[in-house]
Order: sequence, then structure tokens, then C-alpha cells
Amino acid sequence: MYGINGEIMLDHSTQYINCQTKHLMTEESMELIRKPSREELDIIRYLVDKADYNNDNWQEGLMVRKLPEGMGSLKLLYPNIDEWERQFGRQISDVCFKDVDSVDVIVSLYVDTDNRLYELDVWKTDYSDLIQISRFEDS
Repeated sequence: MYGINGEIMLDHSTQYINCQTKHLMTEESMELIRKPSREELDIIRYLVDKADYNNDNWQEGLMVRKLPEGMGSLKLLYPNIDEWERQFGRQISDVCFKDVDSVDVIVSLYVDTDNRLYELDVWKTDYSDLIQISRFEDS
């Protein structure tokens, strides 16, 4: 079944995928699926290296979608892997740093039950949105 402007209408809830622009639209919002920024990729790479994660192909086809709860968290997506079929697995790594406003930030990297990168969770201790991925090193 097709919606307005050629979107494919899915059976579960009222979600639409616009295949041409790779947008995921829900009733509440429209979220862009995109390649990670250089800063996002840098922190993911740092956390992968810190975890000694054993998947050399983790960057291949990696896309991200900002999570609606804010603060800068990202769902990590891969082509040909159904996002709705994946299940949370475990945390493999984390790092703490201060945002440019001097508020503490904790960033955690999670994998799914198949050991594929699943989510980059960003928690700013005052619950505000992340301003910038700052210099991150374990203290």
C-alpha cells in the first residue's frame, strides 16, 4: 500500500518509509537516516577500540538515526538488517567527558544480540541536549 508522495505504508502502527530520501516518519516526527558525522564516527571508533570489539566490518554501510529522547543518542543501522527485528544485547564500552558548557556527559556503546553495533547512548547529567562531542579520553 502506498501513501502520499510514494511512501510505502507499513502494517505496524502508522509508520511510513520514504525510500527515495531515506526518511523514517512517525505520527510525532520525521527522523532522517543518515551517515554518521565525523565526530560521531570518531567517538564510535574510540569506543569500539576501547572495547576490543571483534568485527572489522562494523563501519561498512553504517547509518544512524537520532533517537527521539534527545541528548544526542543514535540508533546504529545497517543495510539489509531490519531495525525492528534487532534486539538490545549489552553494553561494550563507555567514556565520560565534559560538554562545552562543562556539564558531564557519559557515552555508552551497545551491541545487539547478534553482536552488531546497536546504539550510541548519550547521557548528559543535567538532561540537556549534547552541544558538541568534546575531547574524549578516560580520566
